[in-house]
Amino acid sequence: MSRRLVPLLFLLLSVGVIGAGVNVKQVGAITKIYISSDGSIHPSAAPIQRSGEIYTLTGDINSVDDGIQVDRNNMTLDGAGHTIQGSGSNFGVYLPGNSNITIRNLVVKSFLEGIYLSNSSNISIWNNTVTGIHEEGVFLYSSSNVSIVGNQIANSAGGVFLDSSSGNNVSRNTIISCDYGLNIQHSRDCDFSGNSITLSTQFGMWLYNSTGSNVFQNNVTGNAIGIELNYSPLCVIYENQIASNQYGISFVFSLQNRIFHNNFDQNAQFVKGLQGMNTWDDGYPSGGNYWSGYNGLDLYSGPGQNLTGSDGIGDGAVVLDPQIAIPQNVDHYPLMTPHAIPEFQLGSILLLFTLATLLMVTVYRKKYP
Repeated sequence: MSRRLVPLLFLLLSVGVIGAGVNVKQVGAITKIYISSDGSIHPSAAPIQRSGEIYTLTGDINSVDDGIQVDRNNMTLDGAGHTIQGSGSNFGVYLPGNSNITIRNLVVKSFLEGIYLSNSSNISIWNNTVTGIHEEGVFLYSSSNVSIVGNQIANSAGGVFLDSSSGNNVSRNTIISCDYGLNIQHSRDCDFSGNSITLSTQFGMWLYNSTGSNVFQNNVTGNAIGIELNYSPLCVIYENQIASNQYGISFVFSLQNRIFHNNFDQNAQFVKGLQGMNTWDDGYPSGGNYWSGYNGLDLYSGPGQNLTGSDGIGDGAVVLDPQIAIPQNVDHYPLMTPHAIPEFQLGSILLLFTLATLLMVTVYRKKYP
């Protein structure tokens, strides 16, 4: 792409931002907004309009404390594209023990924590943009049945943090240029699917002392460590694009996990730290994982790969711990070509173009301030 095209892209993006900002009501700095348990809004002059149980922002908010604390249950907070801007401390949106809440269409910037939930359940967090957060974009503590879907989190210390939480769904989020993408600690039975986690300086996903998670159809690309399982057993990791990381997947005393139908593509090192047994394929004919650089042949077929005729599965196994006498981590049925990942079939080209554009705009702005 030429240097002339970069300013053009930046101009188009700028026009879109300026256009979106027309007729936005600006509000001076405030201390904190409360939506009380009785439904009232404090201060009354806050730029929030109530219609039944839907609370909609009517202007941007600059806060020197928390942005909005929600003490009411059974309601929706709709940002309508408006921004809650902090001063680098406190919470953008704080739920201290709520149920049946939807938080949507907000832009949250420059807080210690972006959206913080504690002891809450049946919460939906979707289509929000969270940037410039000093700790986590979205933090869940001791919360359950929370759906975090379709959010964009960028340039923050962390993307999504789950602590002591269970039965949650984190899906279709875009997390870019954070220290880490997903941090899951002391949690169980959660689903992580369809997320795009790129350019993390530490790890894309980190599971610590967590069990029974399903990690599938994620794009984990260009991170220091793609996925790390740390004292985390009984997880199923399948149909993920794990590419161009320093380490594709890392283990610290994590056993009895199932890892199959992933594309391990162009990682500097595919696997790190194996200690104990994990399962690396889904049997025959379903198959195992795709490993770029695998140089085996596909002349035979069948469970024993001894029948005439190719089947898309390599005739030789991929042994991941060859240093021990009896290997415990073996992909018996490596795939000859990358596995088709449904979540990224239609949107992958647009996503890659968007990421490339944003990166080039960032480089241009640094080089030509």
